[in-house]
Amino acid sequence: MYPVIFSVILLIILSFCYRKKIQRQIDNAVSKSVLNQITLLAAVTGIVFGLLFTAMLFIHGADALELSIYDSIFAFINPGSSFVNITEGAGKIWAIIIGICGMILLGGFLISIFSNILARRVEKVRYGQVYYDFENHVVIIGYDSMVIDLVMQHPSVEIVLQTLRKAPEVRHELFSKLTSGIEKNVTIVSGNRDATEDLEKLCIHKAKVLYILGEKGEQDRDSINIESLKKINKILLNTQAGANKPCFVLIENQSTYAVLQQQDVNGLRVERTMKNGMKETLSYPAFHPFNIPELWAQKLFADCKYEHKENEKESENYLPLDRTGICYDSDNTVHLVILGMSKMGVALGIQASHLCHFPNFIRDNRLKTRITFVDENADREMYFLKGRYRYLFHETDCAYEDTEQPEKSHDNKQRPKFTDIEWRFVKGRVERPEVRERLTAYSNEKHTLLTVAVCFGSPAAAIACGLYLPDEIYQSGAQILVRQDTHHSILSMLGSTGKYGNVKPFGMTDLCPDLSRNSDRLPMIVNYVYDYYYHHLEIPDSVPPMVEMEKLWEKLKTAKKWSNRYNANMLAVKQRAFGLCPGEPPEDRTVELLAEVEHNRWNIEELLLGYRPTTPEEKKEIGSNYTWKEKMKKDFVHNDICPYHAIPDMDTEPEKANGNKIKNTRSYDICLSKAIPMILEYIGKE
Repeated sequence: MYPVIFSVILLIILSFCYRKKIQRQIDNAVSKSVLNQITLLAAVTGIVFGLLFTAMLFIHGADALELSIYDSIFAFINPGSSFVNITEGAGKIWAIIIGICGMILLGGFLISIFSNILARRVEKVRYGQVYYDFENHVVIIGYDSMVIDLVMQHPSVEIVLQTLRKAPEVRHELFSKLTSGIEKNVTIVSGNRDATEDLEKLCIHKAKVLYILGEKGEQDRDSINIESLKKINKILLNTQAGANKPCFVLIENQSTYAVLQQQDVNGLRVERTMKNGMKETLSYPAFHPFNIPELWAQKLFADCKYEHKENEKESENYLPLDRTGICYDSDNTVHLVILGMSKMGVALGIQASHLCHFPNFIRDNRLKTRITFVDENADREMYFLKGRYRYLFHETDCAYEDTEQPEKSHDNKQRPKFTDIEWRFVKGRVERPEVRERLTAYSNEKHTLLTVAVCFGSPAAAIACGLYLPDEIYQSGAQILVRQDTHHSILSMLGSTGKYGNVKPFGMTDLCPDLSRNSDRLPMIVNYVYDYYYHHLEIPDSVPPMVEMEKLWEKLKTAKKWSNRYNANMLAVKQRAFGLCPGEPPEDRTVELLAEVEHNRWNIEELLLGYRPTTPEEKKEIGSNYTWKEKMKKDFVHNDICPYHAIPDMDTEPEKANGNKIKNTRSYDICLSKAIPMILEYIGKE
C-alpha cells in the first residue's frame, strides 16, 4: 500500500513541477490533429485505469478483491452496468470510483473529441482547407470579379477555385450570383499560387484547363502569375502529364503584355524525339496570356458585339469604326477620340491603329485615320507611350496640343510619313471650355466617322462625362462608348432613348470574354494560307481539317501567332471596304489594292512590335548580301517596313519553295488577298 501511495504522491509532485512542459506537450498534441487527440485520450485512459486497478490490487490483494479485471473494465466503460448493483463492500466503492473516472474520460472527453472532429471538419471545409482527388476539372487560381463569368462558361464541369482571400467571403460573393446547379460544381480552396505544395493539391496534371488570375488589387500581380506558371510547368513535367494543356494567364500591365506578344517564355517548351526519329516541340503548359483592356478593345472594334450570357436583352452591338466601310473612292476618315489615357484608353487606341487601314489612303495620302487622346496629363502619358512605341511615333504623324498653354503645342509633320495613322494628344480636363470646343469641332467635321470612348477609371465619372458631352456630338450620330466596371443598368436603360441612342457601355470586368482556343480558328486559317503558298506558290482551294491547322499553329513563334491574329481581325474591315463576297474571286485591281492595304496594316503592326525600318545604308548592305536581312530582323530591324511599291526584290539568295523563287514579300500580301473569299466562304459554312 505504501509504495502505491508514495508513487501517487511522487507523480503529483512531478506533475506540479513540470506542469508548464506537460501543458505545452498536451497543447501541441491536441491542436495539431485529431489523431493526436485520440492517442492522448487513449494514453490517459490507460494510465488512469492502470493506476486504479493497481491500487485495488495493492490495497485488497488479488484474492480478496471482489471486482475482476473484466468487471472493472465494464464498470469503467459503463458505470450503470448491472453487476455493480450486486457488488458489496470495498468492491462497490472501487466500482463507483472506476465508473466516475470512466464517465469523465469516455463519457466526457471522448464525446468532446468526436464533436471536435466534426466541428473542425466543418471549419476546414468552410475555410477551404480540404482538398479532394480532382479529375477532368477546371482550375481557377486567384479570385477576381471575372471569376463569376469564367465559372458560368463551364456550367457542367467541376471547378476548383484557389484563393488567398477568406473562403467564406468568396463563397458568399460567388454563390450569390450563381444558380444552385452550378454551385454544386465549385470547390473553393485556400492556397498560395506561388507555393508548389498548394499547387500540387489542385491535381493540375489531371485538369482540363487552367486559369491564373491572381488576386484583385495585389502588388506584383503579373510577376507572381508568371512565377506560378513556371511552378505549374515543373509539376506537369514531373507528373508526365499531357502536353499543351491550355493555361490562360492574366497580365495586367500592358507593357509586360506587349513584350509577351513578341517573345516566347523560356522554360515552357520541351523538345522530344518521336519513334520515327523526328523531333517534336511540346509545351507544358500551352501559355496563353491575356489582358482585359486588350480583350475589350478586340470586342469593341473587331467583333463589334458583346453577348450577355444570362440576359440577351443586355447584350450590345457596337458600330464598326468605319461603319459600313470606307472604299477607294470615299472621302470618309475614321476619328477615334479617347477621353482618359487609362490602360483601357491606350488599349483602344492601339487596337484602332491595328484595324483602321483603308484603300482611300492609297488614292489620297491625306486621308489618314486619326486617334486623339484627351487627358489632363496628356503630356506625361504621351511621353510614356512614345517611349514604349518609339519607332511607331517616329514613322507616324503626331501632334501635341496644350489647351492651357498653346505655345507648348508641337507636332512632327515636317517630314512626310508613309503610314496611314495620325496621333493627337490634347492636354486638358474634359469639362473645360477649351476641350469642349474641340469636341464640338470634331463632331462638325465633314466626312469624319467619329467615335468617342470615355475611359476614366471611375465608373461614376465616366457616366457623368458620357451623358454631358456637347449636344453636337449626340446630334452628329457619333458612337459614344462609356467604360463601366460591373453594373451598367443606367446606360442600358438610357440606350433606348433618342438622345442617348448611341451611348453604349463597355469594359465590364465581371464579364470575362470567352478565352477558349476556338477564337484562334480564323488566325489558324490565315497561317495555313501563308504556309501553303510558301510551299506551292499558289493559294489553297479549300481549308483542311482543324487538326492539321493546329499542328502548324503550334510550331509558330509567339510573334507570328499575334501577327496572324491581327491579320485575321482585318478581314471584316476589308470585306466592308471592297464588298467582297464569299466564294467569289476578286478582280486583279481589287487584289492589288487589298494587298497594299494589307501591307499598310503590316507596317503599323511591325512598328508596334518594336521593329524599325532600315536606313539607306542598311538597305545597300542588304542589296549586296541578302542574308543581312535575316540577321537584322533578329535585331528588330526590318527591310520591308516601307511603302508597298518600295518593297525591294530578293536579288540575292531569295527564298525558295520547291525550287521556285518568290520574288518579294509583296507576293504574300497578294496571296492572302486572293484567298479572302475562300476564307469567308469557309467561315460562313462553319
